[in-house]
Amino acid sequence: MKSKILSIIGTVIPVLLLGLNFTVENIDSYGVDKPALCVDDSGRAYVLGNSHGGRDVVKYIRKLTGPWLLDSILFSTENGINYNCRVSAALGSDRRLHVLYRVQGGTYGWPVYTNNSGGAFNTADTLTHSSGESTYEYGIAVDNLGRAHIVCDMSGGIRYYYPYADSQLQLAASAMDPSIAVDRNNVVHVAFASPSTNSKIYYTNNSSGSFGAPQLVSDSLGIDPSICVDTAGRVSISWTQTNGWAASDLFYADNRTGSFRTRKIAVTPTVNEAWSQIARSRTNDIGIAYNLWLTSNTSKIMFAYKPADDSLFTIDTVSAGHWNQSYGSITWNDRAAVIDLNGYVHLAYAGASGTEYAQSQTPVGITDNETRSLDNEAVVISAAPNPFKTRTDIRWQITGSSSNNDNRYQITDISSQINKLQIFDISGRLIESFSLSDIGYRSSITWSGEDQYGKPVPIGVYILKVSTGKETAATITLIRVE
Repeated sequence: MKSKILSIIGTVIPVLLLGLNFTVENIDSYGVDKPALCVDDSGRAYVLGNSHGGRDVVKYIRKLTGPWLLDSILFSTENGINYNCRVSAALGSDRRLHVLYRVQGGTYGWPVYTNNSGGAFNTADTLTHSSGESTYEYGIAVDNLGRAHIVCDMSGGIRYYYPYADSQLQLAASAMDPSIAVDRNNVVHVAFASPSTNSKIYYTNNSSGSFGAPQLVSDSLGIDPSICVDTAGRVSISWTQTNGWAASDLFYADNRTGSFRTRKIAVTPTVNEAWSQIARSRTNDIGIAYNLWLTSNTSKIMFAYKPADDSLFTIDTVSAGHWNQSYGSITWNDRAAVIDLNGYVHLAYAGASGTEYAQSQTPVGITDNETRSLDNEAVVISAAPNPFKTRTDIRWQITGSSSNNDNRYQITDISSQINKLQIFDISGRLIESFSLSDIGYRSSITWSGEDQYGKPVPIGVYILKVSTGKETAATITLIRVE
């Protein structure tokens, strides 16, 4: 039986970049140092890291609404987890978590991979390596078939692992700080730095079936690149320029025009803007989380963001951070960033009082332009005015492709597929619900900005979901203003 996918075209709502209004939660009591972060298609956040002081199980906590839930990952007992182990994680479309960390061995430790197929974490697999080899930096990404792809800076070179095939490939003989992303065509993209004093950022991919020769991204010196890739397979990279602890700059490059274009994202001259993590929204807006150095152990957590078609970044201060130049503290400078399907930013980082989680209350750039399919039928949804003050009219038009396949569209009735509209606040709490048992080919409702008890809702952002009996078919954003 042919699978049914619903195609939704929501209104495209530009959001003014006047601040994302982050809310911050301290999650340090859960013991998740050096955090990694994943967010699923429902907006549920998964924060991963090792426990305070290292040499303990890698843990993750997840949240959609209400309190955080704590869970543990089965980890390799081969040598015990490595002290101050950084964790890298990726989430497949099936919500399977893929986790990479390191155990003690060699100079820094050996890379270990695990996932939670079937609901529980499988036995951890120590990746193939030779005696005496070790890894310091590593990254993991998942393709749309649920397969994990891994890069490690194994003993002075960049090594690519494809765990399901239990294979490995040397990408660069003398390099460090790898970062990895996989596009929707399952092409693997890798950025890394050369390890010399005058290190620079390089990039390669396997679009031709094998990895090409590394391409120089920029003449600017750099370390610690972070990479993401958009829906067209175009790459964005952020990194730190290496001018010393008190005078490093944050750099950004993309190849939207075919070749890489580089720019500096500066806040204050001679201030260290470092340890960046780049993220992309489903509409290709770009966000970069980074640390702004203030003193020897204090900093600010910053977030720079821009729409896909813009060259200028807007910069928000998220909260106070923690900076430790010596790396001797329990808390490192690590941070992680994800932009979810609705454009909301999720961050996990080392804050002034331990590990913190932050979420934006305003979406980045442009949201609500989602496309799926249900045979050849479609639902077009709009809301006007939006943003609104006292009321907004929500309309939908149900269409299907014409029988002669001439690319024109006719009106059809799929009321058996759509049965309700629901409005949620950004925490996931249900605000209002409308039954749509009798749709017709074109319908509308008016929402007066009141909850299900008739009370006006606060000014803010709300999520409208159109649902079938079993799943969400469409999601658009409603914004109430003064």
